[in-house]
Amino acid sequence: MGQVADFSGGLGRGFCEVQRTGIGKMRKMGLWASFGFSSQRRAGSMSRPPYRVLRIVLGFLSLLLAIAGILLIFSSKPLIMRMFMHPPESEISTLLLAAVKEMGGLALALSAMLFFASRDPERNVAVVDGMTVGLCILAVTPLLSLYTLDVQRLYPGYLIWARSLVRLALAGVLYYLRPRETHWKPAGKF
Repeated sequence: MGQVADFSGGLGRGFCEVQRTGIGKMRKMGLWASFGFSSQRRAGSMSRPPYRVLRIVLGFLSLLLAIAGILLIFSSKPLIMRMFMHPPESEISTLLLAAVKEMGGLALALSAMLFFASRDPERNVAVVDGMTVGLCILAVTPLLSLYTLDVQRLYPGYLIWARSLVRLALAGVLYYLRPRETHWKPAGKF
C-alpha cells in the first residue's frame, strides 16, 4: 500500500523522487567544496573554443585605447601639436582642444567596452562586431578627408593611406577571430 508503481516496471517509493548527490562529499570537504568545480562542468568547458587570440587582441586594443584616451584627456596644446606632427599653430584652436578631450572620453569608454568583451568574447559578439564596423568606418573617413579637404598640406597622402590600410587589416583580423554563431539544433535525438 505504501508503494507506488512507476512506469519502468518496478515499484518506487513515491510519485517523484529527489536525489541529493554530492551532499556527503561537500560535508567532508568543508569550505573548499564551494570553490571547486564539478566534473561535469570541467568536461563541458573543453567543448567551447577558448578564443585566446581574440581575447589577447581585444585586451591589447583596450590597453591602447585607454592610454590614448588618458593622453588625449590630459593633453595640452604643445603635446597636441607634437602628436599631430607639428601643424601650423593657427590650426590648433580651443575648439579643437575641447573636441580632442571629448574624443579622449570616448576612447576611454570604448576601452572599457573592449576590456569587458575580452573577458568573454563569445557572449559579447556585438561589441566585437561593432569594433569591426567602427574600424571600417575609420578607414574610409580619412580617405574622404584626403580628397574633399586640403589635408595634404598637413600630412602626406601615403601616411593617410597607410593608416587606413592598417585599420582595415585590424578589422579583418577581428572579423576572422570573432566567435561564429552556432546553428540551432533541437534537443534530443530527432
